[in-house]
Amino acid sequence: MSDFNPQDLLESTIDSALDTQRVKIPEGVWDAVINKVEVSNGLAKKDGKPWFRLDVTWEIINPEVAEITGQDRVLSTQGIMLEVENGALAVGAGKNIGLGRLRQATGLNQAGVAFQLIHLQSQSARVICKHNPSKDDPSKVYVNLDVCYEG
Repeated sequence: MSDFNPQDLLESTIDSALDTQRVKIPEGVWDAVINKVEVSNGLAKKDGKPWFRLDVTWEIINPEVAEITGQDRVLSTQGIMLEVENGALAVGAGKNIGLGRLRQATGLNQAGVAFQLIHLQSQSARVICKHNPSKDDPSKVYVNLDVCYEG
């Protein structure tokens, strides 16, 4: 390990402009691995009702995508809204469809087999990448990921 001096970095000089946006993952279908899963929650601004979201960080496994984006590790996050009842994932007809699709794509959507959200960590699947412009500002384009699943 090298001797790093934070003060030297503070006083270092560069003369190049820095990028202000990442190069987007190209649209298409890519092999990916779940790098991280996290759950977040809050209250809706509109009506104050609680919401719950599963954030799935995918790592795209493709050297061409890494070269295009200029990233050693190409990461992007998929947000899946969760339906929660009494502190547990809601199950039943029409409940947690997005999570069901993710489980199906990763081979973890089996009745009678115990499942925890953390089981998604390190699972592989194919993901579809699409670019969607912002409704408020069409010049802003967002990368949206979804899983490829059979269902």
